[in-house]
Amino acid sequence: PAGPREVYYSLWYAPSEMSVGVYLSMFGRNSERIFQYLERRRAEIEKDFGGSLEWTVRKVGSTYWIVAGILGVQPDPNDWPRQHAWMVETMKRLVTAMAPTLAALPPAEAA
Repeated sequence: PAGPREVYYSLWYAPSEMSVGVYLSMFGRNSERIFQYLERRRAEIEKDFGGSLEWTVRKVGSTYWIVAGILGVQPDPNDWPRQHAWMVETMKRLVTAMAPTLAALPPAEAA
């Protein structure tokens, strides 16, 4: 978890879509409040991240994603080092941008 038990940093590899991605996910009963708390701080978070993030409601009331990036890829093992380096760098930027705000999450937002 990235703080509250409903919040997780995640990576994906989708060969059928030829993409990899990095995102923060929120699941469970407090996910909507946490997402709204983060969204109210969107400008500051995106500034700290160094770019735009995609704020996505996957399922109202229970599932939310903040996507840090999607990289188009080829299913070529020779390209894996570039893909992995991109995922590591993008995840570092996401953690750096999110960690202070998640650490300051009021108990009422996480409860």
